[in-house]
Amino acid sequence: NVIKHADANSVQITFRLSDKYCALKITDDGNGIVADFSSGLGMKNIALRSQLLGGQYKISPFPQKGTSFMFLLKLIEI
Repeated sequence: NVIKHADANSVQITFRLSDKYCALKITDDGNGIVADFSSGLGMKNIALRSQLLGGQYKISPFPQKGTSFMFLLKLIEI
């Protein structure tokens, strides 16, 4: 989506793993999300998959300055 929609010059991807959590953060310097992005099919897929995995996500749009996406998954003990 960054390549297809954001018109970004750079993307930063950060992945962190601890004993209890797995976190993924994707940040770009593109044109940001300006429309009502929560109603699109892509966002519905993200919401559904997050719910199925028991994770949480947050999208922070900054119009004309980029977008930040964070996904957090609490790991279970086996």
